[in-house]
Amino acid sequence: MSKQQSQYTTWTWVVVLILAFVLLWALMTGKGTHGSCCHSTSKAVVEESATDTTATPSVTEAFSFSASAGSFSSKGDASNLTWVNNVDTLHSLLGNDLEASGDDRVIILTGTVNSEAEKQQKVSDAQAFFGEATTIDNQISVTTGPLDNTPSIAKIYFDSGYPRLPPDGADSLQPMMAYLESNPDTKVTISGFNDATGDLAKNQNLAKKRAQSVYDVLITTISAERIDMRKPVSTDGGGELMEARRVEVSVE
Repeated sequence: MSKQQSQYTTWTWVVVLILAFVLLWALMTGKGTHGSCCHSTSKAVVEESATDTTATPSVTEAFSFSASAGSFSSKGDASNLTWVNNVDTLHSLLGNDLEASGDDRVIILTGTVNSEAEKQQKVSDAQAFFGEATTIDNQISVTTGPLDNTPSIAKIYFDSGYPRLPPDGADSLQPMMAYLESNPDTKVTISGFNDATGDLAKNQNLAKKRAQSVYDVLITTISAERIDMRKPVSTDGGGELMEARRVEVSVE
């Protein structure tokens, strides 16, 4: 072999080794065409996987509110509540003494009113405003004083021999009737009195009729279940004939 051929062969192997080294380096580092392809594909798969991840749906905040005569605040989803668009009516309903709070299902009413009748009316108005699907939690207090502040026993005096209510009888009953109307849980007793002298049966029958005339007036304001009719009571009236011709109405 000539010297020229020997040099050619040597350089050929050098080139081959260099190319082999370059190819090996490219494969190991991913810089080659094939490595670049694979690397890009792998990255695309990762990106696609990240893109396809199912997002967690957002949770809608539950509705709640509080209100008084001059304020209203709420949070959460009120899209299905029509009354929220009519807050002025709510302010009017609450007045200066009540507050309301709750959610789309239960409404709590707090505050004070002057009578049991007013309390029940407020609850009825609230039910109509918020809707029948809403529960009204009635925590309203009544400012009416204790039983000691009730009207004194109402006494109605009758003319001798007459069972009809005297002209001033209705006036004598008015304070008691006003109290009974404002306190629907209160009951009363009607007691008729008769003279202990004379025909007892006739006197007792007259006392019953007088008590009935008082009952007929009270029944225009309260229900019969709240009235207890007692048997006639015979009395000498302490020497006063008028006291033996009376009917008393007293709170139980």
